[in-house]
Amino acid sequence: EFNKWSLIHRKEKFEKQLQETQNQEIERINNFQGTQIELKVFPVPIGLPRYRIGNGRTVSAQKEWETLNSKETGFLANADPELLDVQQAQQDLLLKMVTEADLEKKFKKKELQTSPLILDTNGFVVNGNRRLSCWRKLYESDPKTYPHFEYVRVVVLPQCDAKEIDKLEASLQIDPDTRSDYVWHTEMAMINQKQKNNYSVEDLSKLYGKKKKDIEEILRIYSLAEEYLKEIERENVWSLVDNEEYAIRALDKELKKSKNESEKALKKAAVFTIIGNSEEVGSRLHSFIPDACKYIEPIRKQILEEFPVLETKTDDVANEAFGGANSGSGSKDIALVAEMQKDEDSRSKTLKIIVETVEVQKGIEKEQKGANLLIDSIKKARTELEKASSMALIPESTIDGVEAQLSQIKKNIKLIEDWLTEKIKE
Repeated sequence: EFNKWSLIHRKEKFEKQLQETQNQEIERINNFQGTQIELKVFPVPIGLPRYRIGNGRTVSAQKEWETLNSKETGFLANADPELLDVQQAQQDLLLKMVTEADLEKKFKKKELQTSPLILDTNGFVVNGNRRLSCWRKLYESDPKTYPHFEYVRVVVLPQCDAKEIDKLEASLQIDPDTRSDYVWHTEMAMINQKQKNNYSVEDLSKLYGKKKKDIEEILRIYSLAEEYLKEIERENVWSLVDNEEYAIRALDKELKKSKNESEKALKKAAVFTIIGNSEEVGSRLHSFIPDACKYIEPIRKQILEEFPVLETKTDDVANEAFGGANSGSGSKDIALVAEMQKDEDSRSKTLKIIVETVEVQKGIEKEQKGANLLIDSIKKARTELEKASSMALIPESTIDGVEAQLSQIKKNIKLIEDWLTEKIKE
């Protein structure tokens, strides 16, 4: 089907259908080129539309496809979108997303098309790529069961540039009526890609209707996920972090509390080790990552005992872990991070140390809390009694039960005093 509809044939079909279609349905699109536009809806053969290769939702998936198929980064984005192989690759990526979102199950129940696909003047799908891939799969597999997908309803945008399409794509994503669920890093990849295409943080804030600090957080979190994939030598294989949103977000939160670049790098190394072996902590992950960062100093001491770092010379891998050679980090800690991440055996030892140290430190903290319970409780009681004596001795205060409570307080004070006397004798 891809080869049947050249660019010329697509444009001829649009013109013919616009002229011939009777009782024209209208689709309104808000805030396009600064105004609301009304577009005529008309049917086209399902094989006519082309997938938009620049679809922001497929940025991560395209990077992974390029890596797994030994293609250079940007191969799909820079390829001729008219090519059959390029369109087929995009369809395969979209169908995987259809499966993840369980869309096929919805349309297998013979649910009909509701809203039209939005195409640009060349017939590339601006909105509705996933739906189209799903309908094509169903129709090609069984035309008799899904005859309603032989033709699909579309609208064609007026002539516009790439930034106007970006703006429309972003507005449709914000709109709760048209937005649909994708893997967490998909939106982040789209925003990151646009920043690389010379969109400023302020531009992105306006484009997606988000606060500037939220855009900055998205870019940080995406960068951390990229760094993790590089660390485990699976760069661009984004499906490996599909279930790691909490861990990456938790790391970002903890990094902001760090005192220096050295501490940041140690926290990254620790959390990256945990992410790669999250089954070791299981359901405790939500509390374990903050705990590992909280106890990073005792963890550092234990790891230094396991990996004595005598050499102060740093290498490129260590420098990268610390954000560059001029990050101001201590050379011993830079070398230590490199040692922690050196190989699978090192990561395994590091994880064991992290788990054991967290457990030990939590035990110490619990014991300390128990040791301070007496004085902490007495301080609280004193504060409340001072409040009662300075603020509550007024005519309006009720006295019912006060005497009984004071009697019990005196008994408790006597018990504590007797215990304290014996303790001092010891």
